[in-house]
Amino acid sequence: MNQVDIKQLVENLIANSFAGMEIENQKVDFKRKWYNLKSAAGKNEFIKDTSAIVNTIGPDGFIIIGFDEKDKSYHSSTFKNSKLRDSSDLNGIITKSVSYPYEVNVFDEIINGNKISIIHIPPSIEKPHVIKLLNRADRLHGKTFICINKSK
Repeated sequence: MNQVDIKQLVENLIANSFAGMEIENQKVDFKRKWYNLKSAAGKNEFIKDTSAIVNTIGPDGFIIIGFDEKDKSYHSSTFKNSKLRDSSDLNGIITKSVSYPYEVNVFDEIINGNKISIIHIPPSIEKPHVIKLLNRADRLHGKTFICINKSK
């Protein structure tokens, strides 16, 4: 998917959320604000979320940052809120944290006049992506995360 297609898809997802549809699923997650990727806890959460999406069978996955699906509200967010220098630093976090690195792309966009970030997670054929490094307090070394269907 290219950046234009991704922006259009995200605009549609947000519009459907405003229309009352539940959008979050195994491949789409909304975050109110960016992970603090300078902290161990922020890195761990980022790795758990992205590896769960990439390990789940299906099409491209997305983490949409700056929109709260529960409140149906925008919260201005751009990549600089992650506290990293640039998006290439994400690849370093992933490479250090999982058995087989996977791809993520980050786009800052304006949607309905609001700044949001989109983390695009293309499908991977090198599954599973097992977490090898996390903060010791989490005790999640050697774990594989996947998204599962939640029955309602």
